[in-house]
Amino acid sequence: MMKTLLTFQRKHEDNINITLNHIFVVYTFFLPISVGGYAQSFLFTLMLILVSIRGNYIHYFKYSIQHPVVIAFFLYAVMHLLWLIGTDNIDWAEHMIDQSNKAFYPILFMSFLDKKFSLPIITSFLAGMMLSELISYSIHFKIIPWQFILQDILYPWKSHSMNITFYSAHSINDPSPFLHHSFYSAALALSASILIYRLLKETFPLYMKVITIVFISSMSFNMLIVGGRTGYFLYLLLLLTLLIIIYKKQVLKPLLISFTIVLFVFTLTYKSNGLFTQRIDQTVSTLKSLNENSHNFNSSFGYRLGIWYYGSDVILDSPLFGTGTGDHMDAVKTKIKDEHKFLKIMPDMHNQYLEIILQFGFIGFLILLNIYYQVFRYKTDSQELNGIKTLILVTMLITGITATYWHFYLPLFSILLSAILVNRETIQSNLKLSTFTVASVYLPLVIISYLIEKLQ
Repeated sequence: MMKTLLTFQRKHEDNINITLNHIFVVYTFFLPISVGGYAQSFLFTLMLILVSIRGNYIHYFKYSIQHPVVIAFFLYAVMHLLWLIGTDNIDWAEHMIDQSNKAFYPILFMSFLDKKFSLPIITSFLAGMMLSELISYSIHFKIIPWQFILQDILYPWKSHSMNITFYSAHSINDPSPFLHHSFYSAALALSASILIYRLLKETFPLYMKVITIVFISSMSFNMLIVGGRTGYFLYLLLLLTLLIIIYKKQVLKPLLISFTIVLFVFTLTYKSNGLFTQRIDQTVSTLKSLNENSHNFNSSFGYRLGIWYYGSDVILDSPLFGTGTGDHMDAVKTKIKDEHKFLKIMPDMHNQYLEIILQFGFIGFLILLNIYYQVFRYKTDSQELNGIKTLILVTMLITGITATYWHFYLPLFSILLSAILVNRETIQSNLKLSTFTVASVYLPLVIISYLIEKLQ
């Protein structure tokens, strides 16, 4: 009798874990399309319900919390809660807590993720990026409008009309359909790098190689027609990282060839006088201006330098423990001189490292560094996944220089790293993912989730 009950329980958990992994694949697809939207919320709620039904909570929690990367993210999230003690700006502190809570995600995800799903999850994210890219090109070539918003739609179950936004680019000349151009260009750089790595490391049929090369090329060019300078620099570093990972000691020759190709493409694109040219010229002009007057912060890049400049004064006031959760921007703005009062519109530090040091001091900075360290040192039994992990780690390090992790980056990193660094099989049955799975499970779930988002 006991044996029958245990068999039933294992089969019950197995079926739920299979369902959870399938839902997670779709959840990852929406990462670049519906950041914090109802589609992701619906899928996340669905996963929470299934985890509740699955039971055996202590067993799964113990596995998750033993993972060093999960612990690192957990400490990062708890830090934001502990440093609420003495916080003055409660409203902004609540916002910071809401954003940092994404660092708790790996505890949930690691409890059901199976390493057989690691590559399908990465592929799902890439599929979401490819859809974004197709819409971006359609906007660029004026096939579709740069915004698609249905206005004053009245649902029978709502008392007022509302607008439904299907996509909205940054501007007609900056076709980033779902994300801010800085996030989008960084996501493109990461996606193209992953595709290059998989192309060089995996054995693909000829037609898949052709498709992969097409999307690598289109993603690379797409970066040049959107306005995110972070993506340009990040892509160069990711390509360098790829060469080192793949060729190791024989890296010099491929490095020279790659440098020549990149220089040629860069020169050709710069002479086209598009948005890429404008962004490079703006950067050069800002650097010249700052060279003439180091306190001339009245430019796009200058705003960042200005807020960093005044933020450094606050760090000196409380280097060990910081200002507390959410109090950092108020402290920085009190330091800003009248001649630079335009800097007070800055909502955050535009730098993850300064954002953490200001709030939590160098203790918090060590907690942040611990995430990078644990990701770096943790190895899976898949060489391919370890390579992709390295690309994500480089992306984390570079994007943190010009942006905070709130809104997009923290969910992106916690979700992708959970999928890559899971190193066990929670599913006991012999499971094979097929084209039928995509058609019968993923597509309907994508459609249902998208409709839920637009009908809210």
